[in-house]
Order: sequence, then C-alpha cells, then structure tokens
Amino acid sequence: REVAIGIFELDNITWPLLYTAEEPSKIKFEPLDGNRDMDLNEIISKHPKGIEFGHLVKKFKRYPILIDANEKVVSFPPIINSEYSGRVTTNTKNLLVEITGLEMKNVEVALNIFAMSLSDRGGKIEQVSISDGNKNSIITPILSEKYIEVPKKLIYDVFGEKISDKDISNLLHRSRYDHDKIPVTESGKISVRYPSYRIDIMHPIDVVEDLIISYGYSNLIPEYPTLNTIGKLNDHSIRQKKLRTLMAGTGAQEISTFMLSNKNVLFSNMDCQEDNIVEILNPVSYNYSVFRNWLIPSVVEFLSKNTKVEYPQKVFEYGKVIKLNKKKDVGTEDINKLVYAESSKDVTFTNVKSVLITILANYGKNPKFVSKDYPSFIPGRSAEVIVDNKSIGIIGELSPKVLTNWKIEMPVAIFEIKNIID
Repeated sequence: REVAIGIFELDNITWPLLYTAEEPSKIKFEPLDGNRDMDLNEIISKHPKGIEFGHLVKKFKRYPILIDANEKVVSFPPIINSEYSGRVTTNTKNLLVEITGLEMKNVEVALNIFAMSLSDRGGKIEQVSISDGNKNSIITPILSEKYIEVPKKLIYDVFGEKISDKDISNLLHRSRYDHDKIPVTESGKISVRYPSYRIDIMHPIDVVEDLIISYGYSNLIPEYPTLNTIGKLNDHSIRQKKLRTLMAGTGAQEISTFMLSNKNVLFSNMDCQEDNIVEILNPVSYNYSVFRNWLIPSVVEFLSKNTKVEYPQKVFEYGKVIKLNKKKDVGTEDINKLVYAESSKDVTFTNVKSVLITILANYGKNPKFVSKDYPSFIPGRSAEVIVDNKSIGIIGELSPKVLTNWKIEMPVAIFEIKNIID
C-alpha cells in the first residue's frame, strides 16, 4: 500500500489547509462514523479504521493531521477522515481529493489517475498550490504532457519491416500519442508526447508495443527460421518441472514473487542483520531497491497479504536469489533456491520437515538436521539442513516477533534449500 486517498465535501472546508503533525493527545475530532469526538490515540485503538491502519503511525510521537482555516480537523491521514468534511453523499457537488504517501512520485501518479478519471466523467479539475513553508511550492495535479524519445530504427526492428512515416504517425495518434516531426533518417529519434497518467511508459519499447497493438498482431507477417533444429526444454527446465510437480503433490500452491525487494522486507521485518546484499544504485522506488538474497521473506510477505484467506495455507516458490561473490567476474552470483511454508494454528517444525524429507528422497538424498538458532526463528525450533556433508539450507518455526512484524496471526513453519536440482 503506497498511498492513502481521502475524498471530502469541498463546500464544508474553509481554505487554506494546513498539513502538520501533532501530539495525539492534543487533537480531538469526530471521525467518520465515530459518533463522538475522540483524540488520535482513541481513534487508533477504538475506531475500526484506526485499529486496521493505526500501525502506520503508532511508532511516531506526533501524528499527521490536516486542518482547515477554522482549525477544524479535515483528516487524520492515512487513518480516517472527519465527519465534518469527509461525509460525501449523492448530493455532493464539489470534491476535495487528498492523497498522502511515502514517495512523491507515487502520490503524483495516483492523483493524476484519480483526477483524469473524474475528468472523463465530466468533472472540472481545479489545481491546488502546496507550499512546504520554505518558499518552495508546487501546483497539483501536474497534468502536463511527458516526453520520450523513440528511435525510429527500434520501430523498424520490432515490426520486422520499414513502415512508412505516415503509418508511424497514424499509429501514434491511434494509440493516443502526439509527436513532433518524424525524422527522415533511420537513425533519428521521434519525440513522442503522452499523458501524465501513463505510468506504464518507462522505455521506448513501451511505445512501440502500443504501436504494434494498434497495427494488429495478426497483420504482422512471421518469418520462420531457416535453422534445421528442433526446439525442446533444456535439462534444467525439465528438472524444474519435476520439482514443481513434486511440490504441488504435497498440496502446496506455487507462487512467484519479485527478485527486487527492500531492506525492510529482507531484514527489519525478519528480525535479522543485513548481510551479503546487492543494492540498486539509483532505485526508482525504495520498495524495489535491492536484490533478494534469500527467499523466505518473499514468501512470508505473501502470507501477510493473505491473512483473510482460509487456513491451513501451504505455498512454495522455486526461484533465484542474488548474492555478492568476489570470485565471480561480475562480483555476484545467482543461486536457485526452493522455499516451502506452511501456516495454520497447529503447524510445527515436524510438518515442514516431513515435506522436505519426502522431496529430497525423490532425488536419492537423506538430509540431516543439525539444531541451530537463527534470528528469524524460535530458539530451539530451527535447524541447518545438511546433505552429503554440505549445508544446503535452513528450516524452522518463525518467531512471534517476526509474525508480529508481518501481522500474521497464525504460526508459520518454513524451510529454504539451495541447489536441489543443479
């Protein structure tokens, strides 16, 4: 959850607004559906929305608050709107949309999409000037067009033929792009303009993809390769397929998570120290700022987002992690790993141990389990997995602190092993 969105009855609000932070005991107002005035501590402990989202602000000494010129509370973002201004009905004519978040880019994108959606439905969008108190101000929403340079040769290469400048122009307009003059030479670049809400455009190939969709995939003439070869799965893919079939046979659901993650997911929430991690130099978002170096956090994050789903839950993933390795020419190495997690009120170390023994037995392996404490696990309820006198992974029950960090209410037992099919 990247942003919080608040919608208000604009006619009830007196401008200007002040976005500030206050001690929770000093501010009282009636939250939406609250029936009485409550201070901020009461709201996060007693109001349904406060109970659901209060963890987002609890760790701070002061809480964010939005106040109008009459010193009436408009909102307690990202928790709840006030009854005085947040009660929107079918009779509401004018809306105020307020969006808060941790990263300005995400806030801007969400506001642009929201604004344009209302505009498409006949609404008139008014901009608001926001000042940070240091003579710096911005006007939002920022609806000006964005630009991207698309190499003409890229269009030719992807289409597989040299389409005319007239066709390129028509396809751009059909895809809701504008453009400057198309260069005559093949090596030139086309300056393409697109709406600010098109957050999916990150590279010229995204524009070319839209052109092909407008052109019609069925209109592309395929060229068959002249190589006299027969395609088939390579040996590693065949072994992967067998492993996935075996894991599915245990009753587990396969998931696939991103290789990019962040330190909060990999270390803070897992109650362990940062170790052997490859970071992105200039990440677009903190959420995807490092490469994962173990799989367990990704699966635990998945479980945390499915706490409302029926239990027991059994999931697995076979995927890559990336670690620093000075012996490699690129300074890093990719390692294939398997992770399996089981969550229910009765799950124990023994449950996942039996699954691991069964899987390894299919590969003629007899694992040994050496008791060893790890930071993320309950002391005395975790072990190192040994096969052929080599350490291949870890197994255990996640500690209550880790479960609390992830807001998982059921016990979780889990194992992670490497190089099982390599």
